[in-house]
Amino acid sequence: MNRLLKVAHLLLLTLVLAMAACKPHYYVALTWNPDPEVAATGGAGYYVYRATAANGQVSGYARIGSATQPAYRDTSVSPGTYSYYITAIAGKAESRPSNVVTFTVT
Repeated sequence: MNRLLKVAHLLLLTLVLAMAACKPHYYVALTWNPDPEVAATGGAGYYVYRATAANGQVSGYARIGSATQPAYRDTSVSPGTYSYYITAIAGKAESRPSNVVTFTVT
């Protein structure tokens, strides 16, 4: 009986771990028009900024990554609302922020 209990516990633990490994993978794919100055000067690329939004209020923009091409995939999201903007970078200079876009991940 004790051996059967250990096997049942092991099967349950395996099932729980398998369910945790199968959780959905959320992401937001961003693309934008390339900045001609970045391309012309051989600039480094772009910074991507994100903030969370709740009840219509956006707060806490933080740089979450960079890209050398005009595209970025944010894989660190879960269900919720997020706002993003992009800046171009060339050398130590950073452009003004782009327009803000907001996505709701469901």
